[in-house]
Amino acid sequence: MLMLRFIKKLYNSIRIREKLLIYFLFFNLLTTISLGYILFQTSYSRFFENFIEQKKSLALSLAREIDTDSFSSFSHPDMFNDQDYEFYQEKIKLILKDEPNLSYIYTLLLKKDSTLVYAFDGNVNIRDGVFIRNEFFGFQFYLDEYERPVINWNGKEHRDNFTIHSTNYVFNIQFVENQKWSIQINNNIILEVLDSEDLTIGIPDAIVSEDNPSKEIIFKDEKNQIYYPIKYYFLKQGYPTFLPGIPYEETRSKKRNIIQAIESCKIYTSEDVEESALGIFLYIAVPIIGSNSKCIGSVVLDISPMDIQSFKNSMLLITLGVCFLIALISIFISYLLSGLFVKPLEKLTKAVQELSIGNLETSVVIHSNDEFGFLAQKFNEMIINLRKAYTDAITLSSLRNEISIAKNIQESNLSKAIPYVAGISIGITYEPMDQVGGDFYDFALIGDKKLAIMIADVSGHGVPAAIITSMLKIAFSVESRKMKDPATTLENINTILLDKCGSQFITVSLIVFDLEKKIATLAKAGHPPVIQLNKQTQEIIEHKSPGRLMGVYETLKTKNLKIPLKSNDRFILYTDGILEVINQNEVVFGEENFKQFLLENSQLSVEKLGERFLITLYDWQGNYTFDLPDDVTLIVVDIL
Repeated sequence: MLMLRFIKKLYNSIRIREKLLIYFLFFNLLTTISLGYILFQTSYSRFFENFIEQKKSLALSLAREIDTDSFSSFSHPDMFNDQDYEFYQEKIKLILKDEPNLSYIYTLLLKKDSTLVYAFDGNVNIRDGVFIRNEFFGFQFYLDEYERPVINWNGKEHRDNFTIHSTNYVFNIQFVENQKWSIQINNNIILEVLDSEDLTIGIPDAIVSEDNPSKEIIFKDEKNQIYYPIKYYFLKQGYPTFLPGIPYEETRSKKRNIIQAIESCKIYTSEDVEESALGIFLYIAVPIIGSNSKCIGSVVLDISPMDIQSFKNSMLLITLGVCFLIALISIFISYLLSGLFVKPLEKLTKAVQELSIGNLETSVVIHSNDEFGFLAQKFNEMIINLRKAYTDAITLSSLRNEISIAKNIQESNLSKAIPYVAGISIGITYEPMDQVGGDFYDFALIGDKKLAIMIADVSGHGVPAAIITSMLKIAFSVESRKMKDPATTLENINTILLDKCGSQFITVSLIVFDLEKKIATLAKAGHPPVIQLNKQTQEIIEHKSPGRLMGVYETLKTKNLKIPLKSNDRFILYTDGILEVINQNEVVFGEENFKQFLLENSQLSVEKLGERFLITLYDWQGNYTFDLPDDVTLIVVDIL
């Protein structure tokens, strides 16, 4: 809230030229960012489509070149020395060498039992090592020239601890150096280096070396509570990572996508980077069609997203550069445009300053037919009217003095002192809309145990309403002395005021409290109901007796309503101005809110209740600087 006030104060202190400049800049910035975003998205989308299409073409070319009759035979490691195998293997190696953004390229053969095995693998081992893999992860392990352990995963060499996220599991890979190097996954040792010269790897209950090239163990991860097999393959330097016939181990989703591509003979392309056992890649699976037009395998390309990300970054820099250049041009143009608005405004501002110090001879000259010329014309007309108004102000000053006198007279009509009657406590809240208002209240003592209270609301405001309240005051003073009952008294007052109110009318409630008989008698003339609230039971009763508007009809047709009095009873008399206060959402305060207020504050004294109620009305209105929309009168009577 304080920040908003500070921003509002700062904004109000800025000159109009700076405000216009800010608006222009904001608009230009929004436009520039929108255009830059569209440019970026369009360029990236086009690049990505072309990039993927080029990789598809590469894979299709390779798939069509493969002799499918010989391809079906590459399902056993012994085929490694076959001439056809060597031909295709070299071709794949060359493609992988010429395409730096390809992390892996290999072909897979779909066997009759719907399992996948490697045929050609373009990845060549740079050192002796071990490949560790399952459906969650797969990586190469070897020693570098300093005999330090290296793990190659996701196309990167890792020499320090790292983490693999796969299929909602987390695998923490740890390098541990004691007497021998070991690798741990989630604090479980999966291998240790037994001999670094003739690479020999120790695994739980087994050894992997050139003489013992493959092994499978069941690995239990106590932390994640999962069981899965890990397969170890010895990697010989200069050989492909996977020889023909080696089972294809990957995540279930990737294997499923490749098998579906082969069975449907349709190319599969991942729409975005996907998790796989070997890393996070885009991949393309292009089916290899057999002699009987049935697909028997697939060429698979694992594409590093680094080039795509690099292009994204380049396009982002270019877009930012273009946006910056446009922003500079926008600043210059915005400054020029703001000047076109400011010069006429400066003339108008100067004239207003002259007017503010009382110079009624000032004028504005703007030679244009646009809005500024129109404002100058109207300003000059306003000066002429102000001169006339200044003359009229002297007359108005005299009128204000007369209104002030009328206000004093009206205030004298309202009872200052509340009559004392044992067993009754009374509180009054009165808030006129104008200097003189149309609400009126008065009291009359009838013996020692009876008290009459009148509350009235004259239509309209100002001096006419004040005059009528004065007449009402006199009529009530006369009739209250010979009061028989409230209904008769109201009829007599109506007879006195009939044809004397002009176009005005009056609503009245008159209630007599008889403390000896424990009875209240109510009569009304078009006034809002009298509310009876029992503070102990929290029960509310609205007393509505008949009666027509006073000063309009010859007879009011009102009746006396008898109300039993009980201890803890509270009677509320009010004028309708209370219910007509409107908040900023154009919602009136209304009867329900009034009743709710009375219930929630029933334990307050009659004086405190009135104070709290005025605060509530102003809070509802949401503005303490403006007067309430109508006169407000609230009389609260407690039966002790």
